[in-house]
Amino acid sequence: MMGRDEVYDAVFRRTGMVRVYTLQELFNAAETLSRVRRLRGERLAILTNGGGLAVLAADARRLPFRAGAFDLVFSIRLFHHIHSPESREAILGEFSRVSSAYALVSFYRANGLHEVQRRLRRAFGKSRTNIKMVEPGVFEKAAGEAGFSVVRVLPLFGGIHAYHLALLKKRTAD
Repeated sequence: MMGRDEVYDAVFRRTGMVRVYTLQELFNAAETLSRVRRLRGERLAILTNGGGLAVLAADARRLPFRAGAFDLVFSIRLFHHIHSPESREAILGEFSRVSSAYALVSFYRANGLHEVQRRLRRAFGKSRTNIKMVEPGVFEKAAGEAGFSVVRVLPLFGGIHAYHLALLKKRTAD
């Protein structure tokens, strides 16, 4: 039976992804990509397990891709690090610009158990997090203003955690 990491490795190999393990490897890969012949179709995407490394590689408010370059924009673990509503709206607008059809975006929304979780973290001496929760309706409104329709918002872990995934569909101009 394969563990989670072996599954990721298999997916990465099958899709032609380059996996890096250190910040130096990330910069080396970015430098290599900047020196090779331009990729056909502008189908390059940067995926990370956290928003910080991707932001080092690209400013999400001004993505270096043509309009409609991707069928799906996939953003995981970024929005809870963006504290300014204006920046979140600009990023969603940029996702709409470079997407021809969909976006899959994660964000954190406070729920009933969130305050209990925060108190437990403090009671056990865990450091305070710097995560920006999105209030109900705020993400949906910003997505609509960016040109998306919200297909579905799913709380992960049965609503026990604040983590949510939103499937957005780009609205067509009438």
